[in-house]
Amino acid sequence: MAGGLVKGRTGNNAGQIRKLNAHTNSVSTTAGIAFLSTDAVGNTYIRVPYSRMVAALQLTTNFVEANGIIATGTGALFRVVRVFIDEQNDLASVHVVHAGHFYGGGALT
Repeated sequence: MAGGLVKGRTGNNAGQIRKLNAHTNSVSTTAGIAFLSTDAVGNTYIRVPYSRMVAALQLTTNFVEANGIIATGTGALFRVVRVFIDEQNDLASVHVVHAGHFYGGGALT
């Protein structure tokens, strides 16, 4: 999850998005910048392992789904263009461009 995003789903921080700096086995999550409101009992969040900082990910064979639980440094080289987080329906999607593509911004290495 480190390098991904966390978005407030309910409560005082609903709709706010922060980048994840650290993540430890679903026990602890650290955002780079604090949320505007203090966390309170009942606040919920949605985490996604993607942001524009992520450079590699693994897709299903039909390129429809992204696998967010791959090990760091593995997967194909992609540039994340945009992450959509629908916190009301607990859904997220990531738009990517392959690094070898003209708009990918980098060579395959």
